[in-house]
Amino acid sequence: MAPQPTKQDKFGFGLWTIGWQARDMFGEATRPVLAGVEAVHKLVGHEHMASLNYTHGIAQALWAGKLFHIDLNGQKGPRYDQDLVFGFGDLLQAFSTVDLLENGAPGGGPTYDGDRHFDYKPPRTENMEGVWKSARSSMELYLILRDRSRAFRADPEVQEALEAARVAELSNPTLADGETYEDLLQDRTAFEDYDLDPGRKQGYGFSRVGRLAVQHLLGAR
Repeated sequence: MAPQPTKQDKFGFGLWTIGWQARDMFGEATRPVLAGVEAVHKLVGHEHMASLNYTHGIAQALWAGKLFHIDLNGQKGPRYDQDLVFGFGDLLQAFSTVDLLENGAPGGGPTYDGDRHFDYKPPRTENMEGVWKSARSSMELYLILRDRSRAFRADPEVQEALEAARVAELSNPTLADGETYEDLLQDRTAFEDYDLDPGRKQGYGFSRVGRLAVQHLLGAR
């Protein structure tokens, strides 16, 4: 059942999340950054269950200064809430998540300074010794991916590929300095007369960035 917030919830504690079922029907939150009512809690499995990208969600929350807690686990596609060991569902997604948390967005951006919390369930086949080993697996894999992501960002070829792909430009606002929303609506080149040819003829180089990321993930570089 989807949560049904009331007006009173606006001034209490709520989870304004990205891709989660609850939506703020009373407008944007008005408290300062990281006030409880505006803070965002992110969980890997819930994003995958909604067919969303977990890394994109936490990137948006970090950019807004509202990421106060994360739950790391594994999830294989939009099924039930599996709560697998971190990285056991989608290893490449786990790599990109750790890369963002530890290094920030390419081109500059905040990193995450909160706790790394693992919200997972040990496999039912394990005895107590196996339960603790599964907990170690989540923490151990996170640290491995942290080191791999640091090597990825420090690689000169990766830095050149990110620049060629213009990844840092994703942080540029839609409105230019001094431009208003009304100005944008009146600019016909932004929509009605927009020139499609340059964009559809340009290569963006994302495949090269992905190839380099996989090579670092696998320890091939």
